[in-house]
Amino acid sequence: MNEFPDLEPVGFGPRYLAFLIDYIIMGLLGGIGQFVGMLFGMLFNFYGWSIADQLAQGIGVVVSLALFGFYFASGESGAARATLGKWSLGMIVLRDDNKVQTRQQALGRAASAFVTLLTLYIGFIMCFFRADKKAMHDLMSKSKVVWQSE
Repeated sequence: MNEFPDLEPVGFGPRYLAFLIDYIIMGLLGGIGQFVGMLFGMLFNFYGWSIADQLAQGIGVVVSLALFGFYFASGESGAARATLGKWSLGMIVLRDDNKVQTRQQALGRAASAFVTLLTLYIGFIMCFFRADKKAMHDLMSKSKVVWQSE
């Protein structure tokens, strides 16, 4: 049972716990991306390309990032309106006008979260100090993380 008011903004602590759950899934998706890159590396080595290892690493990174984007975008714009980490703790992601995000908006939110990550997580910690409990990527994508209604 959710003891928080419906659509109340979620603070830093629960969002961090949800991120830790999603981080496990991201590790699995990253492993799949690196496996795909390794397969391409074996193919490039078969043809004798001298830069096969670099290409394999690059392909692995690109596939991993694509899988991360797909995971976050499909989760936050889908029926659950949350990733597995947020859903398991009772959170959802909505636009500022309380409507469900489109897949394109959710993908933009995932991309802005990656930009936030480049600030050495300072953009994530912002929600700890703001009254509206928004992180930098929430502000960039005009979205919010709130407690799910019953």
